[in-house]
Amino acid sequence: MTRLTPLLLILPLLSGVQSRAAKSQSVTLSVNVRPAVSLTMTGASTVGLKIRLAPQTQATLWRDDECGAVAKEFVVSQSGTYDIPLSQLGDRGAKVCVASSDGALRASVKAVF
Repeated sequence: MTRLTPLLLILPLLSGVQSRAAKSQSVTLSVNVRPAVSLTMTGASTVGLKIRLAPQTQATLWRDDECGAVAKEFVVSQSGTYDIPLSQLGDRGAKVCVASSDGALRASVKAVF
């Protein structure tokens, strides 16, 4: 009987640990990711684009002096990081321009020659 006594003393402690561990909570986390754009010259002939697009949205890059009307020189359809040769953006204009199809994003950078 002396061997059972320590075990009988431990059992109530273990059941208390189990009942505390059985309690749980759930938490809901919502994250709102907004569209964003960064446009930089990464060399004499390359432009760097970091873009986060909204769903079903595209971005267009082109060269122009004023970044007025969008010219479909180069189209990006996914968020990401891109290095784009200036030769793919047409041959006229002092700026590299980017705009999203939903109008939420617009940026420009002076092209280096």
